[in-house]
Amino acid sequence: MKSILKKIIDLTINIKVKFNPIIFLLITLVFNSLNYFTQNATFRSVSSGSWGTSVGSPGSPWAIVSGSDVDGIPDLTDTVEILNSHTIDVLSSSNTSLAALRLNNGGVLNLNPSYNLVFYNYGTTSIFNGTVNNAGTLWFARGTNIEGTGTITSADVLIQYYNTTLNSDLIFNGSVVLSASGTLTIASTGNLILNGPIRTGNGSAVINNGTITVNTSSFFTLASFPSTTSLNSSNGNIVWNNTSTFEIPADGTYKNVTINAATSCASDFNVSGDWTNNSTFSSSSAGNNITFNGSSSQSFSGSGTNNFKKLTLDNSNGLQLSSGTINIEEVMESTSGTFSQNGANIFLKSTI
Repeated sequence: MKSILKKIIDLTINIKVKFNPIIFLLITLVFNSLNYFTQNATFRSVSSGSWGTSVGSPGSPWAIVSGSDVDGIPDLTDTVEILNSHTIDVLSSSNTSLAALRLNNGGVLNLNPSYNLVFYNYGTTSIFNGTVNNAGTLWFARGTNIEGTGTITSADVLIQYYNTTLNSDLIFNGSVVLSASGTLTIASTGNLILNGPIRTGNGSAVINNGTITVNTSSFFTLASFPSTTSLNSSNGNIVWNNTSTFEIPADGTYKNVTINAATSCASDFNVSGDWTNNSTFSSSSAGNNITFNGSSSQSFSGSGTNNFKKLTLDNSNGLQLSSGTINIEEVMESTSGTFSQNGANIFLKSTI
């Protein structure tokens, strides 16, 4: 039964760019039936070796520590744990599937650059504390919780159909692509560290309740729906470490903003938390307004230069101006609350 389902899944993966909800529903029903009639297994590495070498075969890196598996090779209903100092190579000539992955510190997973490693079980947690090498794709197809502080060196990440949640700091060097109504939620404990592009398709979204660290100039820019359509971040922080144009979320608000590279922005937006600028930030169009509208006292700090058109305070608990240079070209005003000058250099350049 597993082999029949695998053929169906492989066919679907090969045509995944065209999402067919009827086909996907059929596969989901078959998959749920498979889960009912089979027992899941947990595979743990006992040495380095090839993913596809079955338990008991010469050179097999696996032991089954719970459950059972007919062919002794991890597949779509199984959990895989790779221990410290072990390297597992995915050498199969087709897509490889599993339920969940636990990649421990010092563990290495070498993907097949030509195929996908597909995560299928809904609601499982995969932990990336080691290193994922090579190109290829990590495809989160049915909603997965992601944890760990490891590195995905060059593989792409594909998120489809369901919500995938990031719960910790994780470095992504390849592209992160969301399509077919896939959602990536960054939990309050999560930090999506982007060294490569992030792209979204129709119906997909990124919900930032934690932190996004942007080390790339390809942030919602390459063949993507813009951040003003796909990103929601009113409860999330942004750390900006590149010199491209500062991107604005669909809900128009970031919580805490940290600027570490010179950037400019031609749009209005709100800050509900603290502002830290250690480089140069410039509002580039007349009338651009940055509004501090938090519900508790906010702070403005950093060693950088802030070139604002308009700066508005709408917070009865006030804004502490602690450091940095603030150039106001048009208007500095409070609709609610008090500006407290505690060490910043403020230059009112407006002739208005």
